[in-house]
Amino acid sequence: MEKLERQFAELLGKEAAMFVPTGTLANHLAIRTLAGNRRRVLVQAESHLYNDSGDGASTLSGLNLVPLAAGRTSMELDEVKSWVERTRGTCRMSA
Repeated sequence: MEKLERQFAELLGKEAAMFVPTGTLANHLAIRTLAGNRRRVLVQAESHLYNDSGDGASTLSGLNLVPLAAGRTSMELDEVKSWVERTRGTCRMSA
């Protein structure tokens, strides 16, 4: 496995690579890493992570997925800004 990971890291021009058995696990690890110490994560309402991963993000990592852009393929910047302003002071954000 280590050899495979080294080969993929080299192929992709990265320092390291990690093999995981499913895309669902890969998504979870990515969102957990990107969230850092923050607990609220804005996600697209129609996303696989929000709709098909059950409560994995909250159960395994304590993340609260906040769905935006219901029925659309992407969220708008104004929508994100509005959510951030509305919840300012209620989110624990890392510096």
